[in-house]
Formats: sequence, structure tokens, C-alpha cells
Amino acid sequence: KKYFAISESLQLYIKGLTFEVVDRPCYDGSRETDASTSNAKNSPICLSAKRLSRFSKSVLRRVLIPMVMHEVAHQFGFDENSANAFQRLTSLHLEYRTTYLASIRAYAQCAFATSKAVPKADKQKIMALFKVKTWPTNFPKATVTTACAAQSMIAGNSLERSYNGNLRAELKNIGLTRTEELLLLKFDGYDGKKPFSFVTMTEALTESPIVPACDLRGECRVKEVDLAYIGMLGAKAALGFIDKEVGRLQNLINTN
Repeated sequence: KKYFAISESLQLYIKGLTFEVVDRPCYDGSRETDASTSNAKNSPICLSAKRLSRFSKSVLRRVLIPMVMHEVAHQFGFDENSANAFQRLTSLHLEYRTTYLASIRAYAQCAFATSKAVPKADKQKIMALFKVKTWPTNFPKATVTTACAAQSMIAGNSLERSYNGNLRAELKNIGLTRTEELLLLKFDGYDGKKPFSFVTMTEALTESPIVPACDLRGECRVKEVDLAYIGMLGAKAALGFIDKEVGRLQNLINTN
């Protein structure tokens, strides 16, 4: 909710935008652009149909909405760096909203299903999400495990489709403990050659529960691992990654 909602006043402002769609380039000074506007509120936004025609219809919406928000940022006085960050933030909303919401659901469902201890702060957030006053303990195990698997699969598949970078490299900076990080990597079968992926979230309920588990020193031994716990860690990692990207862009906007 913190990252994927906008204020009512901004919603009303966006609804009142006016556009000039032209069959020529738009101009930012003397520079030809896809879109442009004046640095004043309620200014019309120029959109170049000629230049935008290079995009297929299937990708135009994904490109056009962040582009328009870039121009809205200029209307509110943002400089080019801040407007670019705002444009990227809008892209993140479009790219990761499904993943973000599915990861929240997966985190909650897998937390209910796991036999591992859930951090108190996370428990409180999950209880608030589900509007319960006590931590549920009477759900049928099969029911919550199935829900955990379904939500983890949605979140994992969505993140895989959206992100082309090295997710493994992000693990150290997204709030996982070293033990959690090692467990995810070992479960994923990481061998130092392939990039880490979120197959932990999509395959956890079909894999054998006998996997290498590692301690803080990096020493691993084979033991049985709670698969719902793996799903919960995958969801936690996905949320941490998105939070980090959103936070970085928000900081860039705020400092400019």
C-alpha cells in the first residue's frame, strides 16, 4: 500500500490532464522528443504520434504511462534527474505490482503454514493484513500449504518475467539474514555458474524436503527443511528486492 497508492489530490490532477497529440516531434527547447510540457501545473502535454508509432500496441501502454508521469513531474517543478526517477518509479508500479501483492499473500500464507518461528514484527503485519487478533494455529495443514504453494508460484513466476538482472547479487542487500540467504541458495541448487532465480518459490512444494542446510560459517549438512518456510523466505526476498528498488528511486527524487 505504501508504494502502490497515490493521493486523491494527485489522482484528480491526473484525471484533469490535457494532451496535444501531433503528427510531428514534440520539442524540449530545440530538442526533438516523444513528449514534452511546460514547467507549470495544468500545462498541456504534447505527445508525438509520429515518434511513438515505433512502439507496438502491446508495449505502448507500458511505455506511455511512465512517459506521461515524467511530464507530470516536470509540471510540479522536478528537474530532469528527478523526473527520470519518477518515470522509473511509475514503471516499477506497472512491472512489479502483481509480484508485490502476490509476495505479500505468499509471505502470509507460508507464514501460517510453516513450523518455523515467524519474527514478531512480521507476525503483527500479517495479522493486520488478515485482520485477526491472534496468530492462527487451527488451520488444516494441507489447506494453508496449498495456499502457500499457489501464492509462491504466482509471485515467483511474476518476478522471473519482470526482472532480467542477477537476483542472486541482490540477496545481500534486501534484508535476509546470512542463514536465510544460504538456505535459499542451497535449495535453489546454486553452483556458482548459473544466476540465482526464484525457483525456490515456484518449485518448493514439488521438491524433496531433504536439502543441504547451512549455518553462519557456511558449513552445510543435509537435513529436512520445512518447505513452507522456503516459500516464506522467497516471498520475503521478493518483497525486499522491490522495496530496495522503490526506496532507491524515492531517495533520488527526494534528494533532488
